[in-house]
Amino acid sequence: MTDAETSGMPGRFPQASFGVGCWDFGVQCQRPSKFQVNEYVARLTKGLEAVSSLNNLKIETELDDDATIGPENAKDTNGRPAVFSHGIVWNLEFDLYIPFRIQNELGASDAQSQTKTERFRVHVRHAYHDAVAFVELVGAKAPPAPSTAMAVLRNYLKKESQKSTCDLAFEFVGPTPFHANFYVEAFTVPNERGKNFGIKRQDSPGYSDITFSYCKSSFPTVQAALGELFDELREELGLFYRICRDNSESYKRWAHIERLMEHLTSRPAQLSWLQHIRRARDLEEMSIAIAEFEADQISEEHGTRKAFRGVYRGAASAFLKGYVEAELEERPEFPTKPITELLAFIERRRSKALELLVVLGAAVVGGVTGALLTMLAND
Repeated sequence: MTDAETSGMPGRFPQASFGVGCWDFGVQCQRPSKFQVNEYVARLTKGLEAVSSLNNLKIETELDDDATIGPENAKDTNGRPAVFSHGIVWNLEFDLYIPFRIQNELGASDAQSQTKTERFRVHVRHAYHDAVAFVELVGAKAPPAPSTAMAVLRNYLKKESQKSTCDLAFEFVGPTPFHANFYVEAFTVPNERGKNFGIKRQDSPGYSDITFSYCKSSFPTVQAALGELFDELREELGLFYRICRDNSESYKRWAHIERLMEHLTSRPAQLSWLQHIRRARDLEEMSIAIAEFEADQISEEHGTRKAFRGVYRGAASAFLKGYVEAELEERPEFPTKPITELLAFIERRRSKALELLVVLGAAVVGGVTGALLTMLAND
């Protein structure tokens, strides 16, 4: 029986398995800070090599060694600015050894029954839109659940970076990984239409299983096949995580708008002159925040649609297109119109209340003035 005939049989053991996430490493710095690329890589190397049980580190840069990077590349993380490797590093790889005892401490359940290995190979490939982490489960004795390994390694690297004395920074989009377990199998016959890889999906309510097949005659080893596969998937996944990142940022900005709205509507109905003046300032701040948010949402939507067309233009791989489309269609919608209408209502009510206060003030001043004139006339 051939490989092609047995590949669909229950219990067939895959040659490799991996999980996918969005991770990036960087160097914490002080503003203003400037690095040359070789200095930056040296500091990043020092930070990563200080991680317990990390070995065989390889870093490939996409910029010249004497290129300068500075504060414009930095973003805040954990209250400190850090320069992350996206746009500076092309590929980053290393091995991790995490004993089952540690895995169980880092996982939400019995992790070792899911990962089935203590050895992992991390490949961080930088796509145009974001950094993509592929975590290979090395030497698993039975088909593992790579998604569990992603959670274990993420928690491990987060913990190690927080205690780092080498200014190592670790960032991830999540907290969950891509919702699928990935497997790789070898075949002795070419895939359909001469493609490097075939794909088979087994969907489920939780994490789907996605199995890639490759022809043995096309790749000398499974590692060679994995390297090519990661390169084919990186742009799709980079776009997927850009959408995830944009959605997360939109939720954070909307939470800020909701806090402003709560502050605006929690004040008492009866306001003093000074409070009415302050409310005008708060209404203006709120209106500007809503307008900027709406404009940015339209711009991001246009940019994401354009990026989607770019990634899938022509003969580009479309292994995960359905997942990217689903994430794109699930972009959140926010009730900006009702909030704008509520702001207009509050402004109208404030204006009327202010008018009444002006009329009342004028009447009081008029009455006092009349009384004073009468008193003076009687004298």
